[in-house]
Amino acid sequence: MTVNSNSASGARCLVVEDDEDCRWVVMRALMKVDFQCEAARDGEHALQLLHASPFKIVVTDLRMPKKHGFSLAAEIQTVFGKAAPGVVIYTGIEEPKLVGQLFALGVEDVCIKPMNPDILAAKVLAVYHRRAQGKIALATEDEAQALQNLESSPKLHSSGPTKDHRKKQAARDQKIIKLAAS
Repeated sequence: MTVNSNSASGARCLVVEDDEDCRWVVMRALMKVDFQCEAARDGEHALQLLHASPFKIVVTDLRMPKKHGFSLAAEIQTVFGKAAPGVVIYTGIEEPKLVGQLFALGVEDVCIKPMNPDILAAKVLAVYHRRAQGKIALATEDEAQALQNLESSPKLHSSGPTKDHRKKQAARDQKIIKLAAS
C-alpha cells in the first residue's frame, strides 16, 4: 500500500480550542491536508468526544476554561494508554520546562503560537504518518529531563486587547506551569 505523505486520507482529528476563530483557522488548515476534523471548545468537551468515537490525532491549546490542555493530554494518556491518539499541543505559552514535561507525558509535538497554520498542519500530518508507520516519536526520559533543566524565564504571549486581560492570561499560564511542575 502506498502512503501519500501529503494527505491524512480522511483520518479523524479533534481540534480543541476555546477561541472559535483560532479553532476554525486550525481546522481549515488541517482539512486542506485531508484530515476529517471535529471541534471541542475545551478539555471536558474533548473527553466526551474521545469517549464517543476514536480519533487518530488531537490538536489542543493549553490555555482553556474547564479543563486545560496539559490536564487533557495527561488524561488521554491515562485513559486510552497505548490506544491513545497522537497529541499535538498548540499554545502561546513558551516555557521550555513545560515543553519537556509535555514530551515526558507523551505529547508528540508542541507548536508555539503564533504559527503559520499550514506549518502546523504539516507538523500534525507528520505526527499522523509516523504513528501510521509505527514510528511513535516519544521523548526519552533523558531528553525530557534536559528540556526541564533549561534555565529560561517564561515568555508569555498574549493576544488580549487590554493590559488587564494580559495579566489574567499570565496568571492562568503560571497556574498551568505550576501544575505541570507538581
